[in-house]
Amino acid sequence: MSEKFLPYKKPYIFIALSVAFTAMILQLFLVFSAENAGIHAVLKLSTFFTINSNILLLISYLMLLLVGSEFWNKNTTQTALLTYLSFVCIVYHVMLQDSWNPQGMQWFVSELFHWVNPLIFLLFWLVFVNKTDLSFKQIGYWLIFPTVYFIWVLIYGAFGNGYPYPFLNVEKFGIFNVFMTGFVLLFVLTTIAALLILIGKNLPFQNVHKTDSAQNNSY
Repeated sequence: MSEKFLPYKKPYIFIALSVAFTAMILQLFLVFSAENAGIHAVLKLSTFFTINSNILLLISYLMLLLVGSEFWNKNTTQTALLTYLSFVCIVYHVMLQDSWNPQGMQWFVSELFHWVNPLIFLLFWLVFVNKTDLSFKQIGYWLIFPTVYFIWVLIYGAFGNGYPYPFLNVEKFGIFNVFMTGFVLLFVLTTIAALLILIGKNLPFQNVHKTDSAQNNSY
């Protein structure tokens, strides 16, 4: 990160945290204001990759702003998170947007989750994260979270609770086809991660403080 941007980092994080927090609170309000809301509604919410990625985003902002966590300040952690958020944005607008028509507050929350939050974090990554020492070897670690998520969704759906996305519906497409879809989605994630690394390594204005550089070791 260029030294001239340092004074703006915490104010930016505070604004970004406010937006991410607003989106999550509104989503929880919508869930719990529905009839028969309870533990099942919370579990159902946990099967959406969008929600999980935005929870990680919220945790990241909180840890950076309040704790100064070394783990969440690593460029590897932040690039992995941007990979997930970019994936959320792309998949939603390419595969899901036409099949869902949210209204009112749900539309507003959807826009925050799928469009606004990813863009805000992209700008944060471009300006405040040192990317020069990112490595393609790190991508394997970044795929652990989506892989665990995929397994959780299959377990959840196997007990008759349904599936969060139509392309993961085992009852409709069969386990083999869903696994093939999973591999394709992992390939998309890998491609996004590789592109971010390539872009990051070739961006200007990355004169980094020594303290920042020391925190940007790989996992």
